[in-house]
Amino acid sequence: DRAREMLAELAGRRVHDVADIVGAELADNPAVACGLEIALWDLIARSAGQPLCNLWGGAYRTHIPLAVCIETERLSSGQQHVLELRESGFHHFVLLCTGDIASDAQAVSQLHRQIGPSCQIAADGRAQFSTAEALRFCDTLPQGAVCEFIDPLTDGDIATACSLARLCGIPLALKIAISSERDVTALVRDQGIRGVYVDPYKVGGLLAARRCLVVAAAGGLTASLSMPDVGVAAMAAI
Repeated sequence: DRAREMLAELAGRRVHDVADIVGAELADNPAVACGLEIALWDLIARSAGQPLCNLWGGAYRTHIPLAVCIETERLSSGQQHVLELRESGFHHFVLLCTGDIASDAQAVSQLHRQIGPSCQIAADGRAQFSTAEALRFCDTLPQGAVCEFIDPLTDGDIATACSLARLCGIPLALKIAISSERDVTALVRDQGIRGVYVDPYKVGGLLAARRCLVVAAAGGLTASLSMPDVGVAAMAAI
């Protein structure tokens, strides 16, 4: 029903009025706003015969660094898959933790052995650890095995995560807690967290994500886009 209502509301509007279309009426649903905005940019880029980066001021680089997520369950049976990913050019792996400290630490060590020291591993805690558990997990990891620990805490509070960052021997990054520029600004002010992963579907679109990333870069944080799907949205982000 909502889809039909949106189509009726969009009828007769100019596709180039992105900001007006993805405006206040969709602000309460950032995922819908993001999907609609990506569709609009896709139409604009196709009609202009230009890649999206040209419409936003030009390309900044010729190579795009990508990371690939690995589930711990696939490590024991998927060593060949991991090696194929490395050979195809992936050098940054994000290990999706289960929340079990012993098995997650074992998975990190196993992946580290499989991909070698030339690749990087980030551990995605997926908000499954308490502060004490997160510290214990970091203490059990081999030195230098993990480049950063993403979303470790069940408590999604940014201030709590920043406090943990001061105690943790591994740089921390946040993804789940980032829903606006204000959240990124809070991290820049605190200076405890190392980096952010910005999900356009959570902040309300690619333009909103870009603003978040600009703030992060200006504040000295490492910044990455986090895309939950493939297809047009992933290509737009790249």
